[in-house]
Amino acid sequence: MKSIDNIYIIGFMASGKSTVGRKIAQMTNRKFVDLDSMIEQEANMPIPEIFSKHGEKHFREIESKVLRDCEQSNNLIVATGGGIVENQQNIEFMKNTGTLVYLKASLEILSARLSPTGKTKRPLWRDKEALEQRFKSREPLYEQADIIEEVAFKNSKIYAGRLFEKLFPDVSFSVLQGGVDVPVSAVYDVKKQISEEVGNKKVFVLIDKKVHEEHFNHLFDDIDNCVLFPVEGGEGIKTLSFAETVYSELIKNRFNRDDYIVAIGGGTVTDLGAMIAATFKRGMKFVLVSTTLLGSVDAAVGGKSAVNLGDTKNIIGCFTTPNQVLLDYRSFITLGKQEISDGLIEAYKTGLIKDAEFATYIQDNYKSCFDKDSIVLKYVATRSAQLKGEVVSVDFKESGLRAILNFGHTYGHAVEGWHHYKVSHGAAVALGMAVAIEISVNRGLISRKLGTQLTATIKEMSLQWPEHPPFEDAVAIMKNDKKIRDEKLIFVLLEDIGKPVIVDDLSMEELQLAIRGV
Repeated sequence: MKSIDNIYIIGFMASGKSTVGRKIAQMTNRKFVDLDSMIEQEANMPIPEIFSKHGEKHFREIESKVLRDCEQSNNLIVATGGGIVENQQNIEFMKNTGTLVYLKASLEILSARLSPTGKTKRPLWRDKEALEQRFKSREPLYEQADIIEEVAFKNSKIYAGRLFEKLFPDVSFSVLQGGVDVPVSAVYDVKKQISEEVGNKKVFVLIDKKVHEEHFNHLFDDIDNCVLFPVEGGEGIKTLSFAETVYSELIKNRFNRDDYIVAIGGGTVTDLGAMIAATFKRGMKFVLVSTTLLGSVDAAVGGKSAVNLGDTKNIIGCFTTPNQVLLDYRSFITLGKQEISDGLIEAYKTGLIKDAEFATYIQDNYKSCFDKDSIVLKYVATRSAQLKGEVVSVDFKESGLRAILNFGHTYGHAVEGWHHYKVSHGAAVALGMAVAIEISVNRGLISRKLGTQLTATIKEMSLQWPEHPPFEDAVAIMKNDKKIRDEKLIFVLLEDIGKPVIVDDLSMEELQLAIRGV
C-alpha cells in the first residue's frame, strides 16, 4: 500500500477546497486544516489586512511558512489558498509530504458558483482581465497534482465521494477456502455490495443490535423480502440453545437453501451466522459483513464457524465457505477503545507470525487506530486479513501451517474460559502472546531484549491485563481445547518476528515458569 500522509487540496478561488476538504476529513475521521486560517493566526490579522499593510510578497512568505508547519502532523486534510502553487517549492513540498489534489473547473463555472457577495469579498474578481490572466497562469501549475477532480456546480458531497474513491479505493482479494475462492473486500459502500450479491433473493439478516441502531441505513436496504433478526453481540449468543432459536426463525419464515443469510456485526455474530448458514438444510448462501476490527482480522476471513460449550470456546462447529466477506471499515469509527484494542492485538499477532514489516507498521501506527483514523484502521484490517488468508488458502482445515494462527491462543482461550468470557478476547490473547514470548525467550529462541520489546508493545495496545487463572484450572481448560493433538498441548512460539515455530513438547514446569515471568 502506498502510504498517504497529508492530503493537500489545491484549486482556484471558489473551487470548493474547504467544503470538500471538510467532507473528506469527516469520512476519514482525520483532522481538517484550512491554510488561510493558519495564516491569519500566524499574522494575527485577517488576510485582506495582510495584503493591504504588507503586500502579497509578505503574504506568500507566511503562506509558505505555515504550509511547512503541516509537516509536523500526519494524515491532515489541508485546504490551501488558490495562489499557493505560484511557488514551485510549495508544490514540491506538498507532493513530497503527501498527495496533491486539484479541484478543476473553468473560470465560467467558478464565476457562476460565487454569489455577488462572495465576489465583493475577493478584490481580484473586480478586474476581469487580471482575473483571467491569473487563472491562465495558474492552470498548468495546478495540473502537477497527483489527482485531478473536475468540479462543476455546487455539489460537494458528490465530489468528495468521487475524490474519496480515488484516494482510498476499495481493496479486494480472495481466500481459497476448501477449494472455493471466497471474495473478501474492504469497502466504504457496503449496501451496494450486498445488493449486488443477493439481488432479489429472500434474505435473513442476523445483525448486532448496536450495529442495527447505529449503522443499518448505510448497511442494508429495507426491502420486502428481508427478515431482520437483531441479536446481542458477544459470546453469549454462541451457544447451541441460541442457535436453535435462530433455526426456528428460519423455519417459521420458510427459508430455503437458495435464500441468503447476511450476518452483520463482530466475530461472534459472523461466527454464529456462518455456522447456521452452513448447517441449515445442509447449507444456505451467506454473506459475512464484519463491522469490527477484531472480526475483520480474525473471524470473518478464516472460514471457521463454531459455538461454545461450557467454558470451552469454539468446541462445536464446522468449516464454511461464504459467498462473500465484506469488511465494513466505515463502521470502525464508532468502536470503543477496547474493541479497537482487541482488533489490534489480533492484527499484531498476525504480523508477528507472518510479516515483520506489518508488525512494525502496527507498532508505529496503533495510536492512529485509537484516534479512529478510518484509513489506518482499514489498512490494518485489510493487510491482516490478507495475511491470514494466505495461511488459510494453504491449510484450510488446520492440518499443518494454519496452526501458526494460534499464537497466543492456547493459553489465551484458557484465560477467557476461566473468566467466563468476562474479559475481552483481545486482552486474553495478549496475555497468551506474552506467555508464548516468555517461553520463546526461556528456550533461547529469541533474545530477552526482543522479548521485552514485543511484550511492552502488547501491553501498550492491550487496555486490560487479565488475572492469570490458577495453573491447574488453566491446564484443565487447555486440555479440552480443540487444538489438542494426542493429549499434547500445542504452543506456537517465535524464533524471530515473522518466524513462528510449533511445539508439542512443553512441560508443565516450563509453562508454569513462563506464566510466572509475565
